[in-house]
Amino acid sequence: MARHVLYEQAKERVPGLSAGLITEMKRAIPGIVIEPGDEPDSYEVQTGCYVGTVRLDFGELCILPKLPIERVLFLWSYGFDPKHWRDREIDLGEAPDLISALAHAFASELESQLRSGFMEDYERREENERAVRGRIRLLEQWGNTQRRRTVVACAYDEYTVDILENQLLKEATRTLRAFLEVEHASARALARCAQELLDVSSIRFPTHRIPEIQDRPTNRRYKRAIELARLILSHGSFEQHEEEARALRTRGFLFDMNRVFEEFVRTALRRALRVSKSAFGSAATVPEAVDLHLDSALRVRLQPDLLWVRSGCLCFVGDAKYKKLAPSYMPNADVYQMLAYLVGSDVDTGMLIYPKSEDEPWNRTIEILIDGHIRRILVRIINLEGTSENILTEIDHLAEEIRAITASALEGLAESNQAR
Repeated sequence: MARHVLYEQAKERVPGLSAGLITEMKRAIPGIVIEPGDEPDSYEVQTGCYVGTVRLDFGELCILPKLPIERVLFLWSYGFDPKHWRDREIDLGEAPDLISALAHAFASELESQLRSGFMEDYERREENERAVRGRIRLLEQWGNTQRRRTVVACAYDEYTVDILENQLLKEATRTLRAFLEVEHASARALARCAQELLDVSSIRFPTHRIPEIQDRPTNRRYKRAIELARLILSHGSFEQHEEEARALRTRGFLFDMNRVFEEFVRTALRRALRVSKSAFGSAATVPEAVDLHLDSALRVRLQPDLLWVRSGCLCFVGDAKYKKLAPSYMPNADVYQMLAYLVGSDVDTGMLIYPKSEDEPWNRTIEILIDGHIRRILVRIINLEGTSENILTEIDHLAEEIRAITASALEGLAESNQAR
């Protein structure tokens, strides 16, 4: 199978694309731009912010991230579950892409644990049996009697391998195997793991509702493999309709870096501020922001990435932007968007957070005077090229600045109320 390698947010030349393949690529990879090239039968392909692997009729298309693979996995895993991110700092091997890195890490961990013994636990069962087992479910048994069924409705605990933890591991194994060639070293290891998991039920988990696993003595040894499995199964970062998303899941394993960056910034700031998801989060998770609108007619809804409700008052609004920021100017669209957030939420100071690029080494503040009222937009940069500890240190500094902003807002509100 032919393999084409592209880079995130970069333009590359891909020869010999038919109209059907161009349509397929555009449908499978959000944000991709394909234009005719200078040479006959060649096209200029520019990717957006999605990275990963997609299998199309003409071969495999691999989109590599701008950041090192281990840094992408750190941002992703921390945003997904900040409590266990340190547990996932494991050997990624000589992985050329995200899929290979995940496959190597997961296969190595899972195969190592399976050698030491299978994971089993008690699972609650409610079945119709030929003989009494456990306790009788009286209501269901009454129905069996009325229908003259020669079975007994029983409820019992069965010691089995068919438990949720193993179901997650099996589905993650299946998902990774679908994107690896048979001769791939990790594919062979995953095939051995799949053979061990044959007696476990195959369950497809909704991408955005991966079940959490409670720590128990029986699964503690498998914790790292389970968390990796949950990360793998949460790979879908699409916003399409259900039919479209289902089709894409069969075609590719992609990560939306916009969403990865946004989730990381939101989760890391919330953890640094030590507040709950209902107090600090997006417009979807903060109850006070559900009906946040720009206009009094409630027609233009506002959905900032970052909101903080402190002491019952909406005190902070911000947005995370995974894009390159030029040194000489601010993108007007970002300024207009943040100004709309500030006006709609009646907040004086907001924050735009970008990843650091080679051309953007500094922070800045934009002040906008409207009808005698100054709105301040703080532009802040996070260096994603540093170590995970350095990145989290920068997040801590941003959290302190946000805490000071909200404290000032609450103080101003208190003075205003006293003046009244």
